[in-house]
Amino acid sequence: MRIHYRRLSLLAFFFISLSSIAFASGGLKGKWIGSSDWNLGEVLIFGEGGKASLDGESFKYSVPYEGLVVYSDRGLDLEMTYTIQGDTLKMSLMGEEVTYRRALDQPPPPAPKVKTPVKTPPPAPNPTGARHPNKPSGNPLASGNNPLSGANKASAPPDPFLRNFKGGGLVLTLTSKVGTLYSGTLTFGEESWAISSNQNANSLSGTFNVGEESFPFTAKLTGDKLSFETGGNKFQLLGDPLPSGNTGIPPKLQKIADGPTHPWKHPRGWFSMELPQGWSIGETDQDFILINPGFKETDTLDAIILLTFGTLEKREQNLDVAELMTKRIPDFQTFFRDQLIQVDQPDGPAQKVLAGNVPGATLSWQGKAANGQAVKVWTASVIKRNAFLTMIAIVLGENSDKYLPKSKQVFMSLQPNPPELNPQLMRAIAGRKLVLNLSGEGGTFFTTYQFSADRSVSRETMAGGITGGYDVNANSTLSGTWEVIGDELYMYFKDGQEGGQILLSNGAPAHVQLSSQKANFQ
Repeated sequence: MRIHYRRLSLLAFFFISLSSIAFASGGLKGKWIGSSDWNLGEVLIFGEGGKASLDGESFKYSVPYEGLVVYSDRGLDLEMTYTIQGDTLKMSLMGEEVTYRRALDQPPPPAPKVKTPVKTPPPAPNPTGARHPNKPSGNPLASGNNPLSGANKASAPPDPFLRNFKGGGLVLTLTSKVGTLYSGTLTFGEESWAISSNQNANSLSGTFNVGEESFPFTAKLTGDKLSFETGGNKFQLLGDPLPSGNTGIPPKLQKIADGPTHPWKHPRGWFSMELPQGWSIGETDQDFILINPGFKETDTLDAIILLTFGTLEKREQNLDVAELMTKRIPDFQTFFRDQLIQVDQPDGPAQKVLAGNVPGATLSWQGKAANGQAVKVWTASVIKRNAFLTMIAIVLGENSDKYLPKSKQVFMSLQPNPPELNPQLMRAIAGRKLVLNLSGEGGTFFTTYQFSADRSVSRETMAGGITGGYDVNANSTLSGTWEVIGDELYMYFKDGQEGGQILLSNGAPAHVQLSSQKANFQ
């Protein structure tokens, strides 16, 4: 199930930079050579400033978000999805896929630096066989307990394994339990590795992963002391004090501004929040809001504060919000690096917090901008039903005390109100046809969607007069499913998801706003 904004995974945010808010094309830029049967040898070049060419024919392009490129030529906008894996570019149009290979006369875009795990001295290739100073900077998974399940945990005793254990330069962090299976991280010096283990009474046995290799370990708990053994090495670890009282309710954030605020509510009622005095909404889109923290036109942009929102995938909906944020750390890192913000591991594991009456979690990073200036990144998320809200504050220089307390004040005021399935609108749409007509000097695209009461939808797309290497009079038909959440139509096809806001006329569905185009019901 999807809510009414364009679906994003938790960390699939729109692109930003520290000097301006702009979308980026990332690894798409460069020269590509066609490698499919029908485009073999074709030369496709994505250049700077939104300029591109196909076999010498120039056109303009933009990348609204990663995975979608918009081709613009002679008044016609054509959306194509794409994926890049290594030196291979795959683009899809009307269900037809074409493939390109990166030209050999240019280097690929630089890959982010990846730490190489420290290897142990022979004969045991176990990274914990070497001694390092104690520096717990791990990447542990957060709790797997679902705070939205309604279970009363107040009377349950704390789990003696779910905490940090430290000693001899080693830090074992266990933060997620499913049945008898525990997961978390193992930190040794500056390296951190994911671990999984199985409980048997007061003992654990499991593995931790270093790259593609797995190493076994055993551990035995006696009171607060944990005897940890791996690769022929033994460590005596001491557990953090167990919490007392009700451990099911997350703590509140610290260092929050308490100045005057004014309310703001999403135009479609998806959520509301309180903005500090002097702050305003700078820009809104279907799945993000840019917050202006009091900047004037002549001010230097030394902070970017934004809110992104969307729906969770089904496999994400039963995860604790802290666990979900932690699982998405690699996506966070890739996103920041794509914006020329260099970050490494977060300052610590995702921390559970209470945002109003909704459980949430936070992560923070220290990083550097492209010009070498220090950057502080703070992120926080809340989940309600199948929806998420994520706040990002990126602050340059020594301005964290100026912007972060008020950013936290906004986050703590969030009141998510995700819509639900709308059977009334679905009954009004069943049996009807939706028509989208895109015409320009370069040709015409004519797409019809036929909706059935069993929630199936058939899409037929016809194209005529398209130049620039595309077939004339192309036709494509595909079946899928559909639903209405709130006032948003969602259609799910094998080649992707489509949809938009349903617009009413005299109380009945009349149009659907599909991206920048309006489709009409017949």
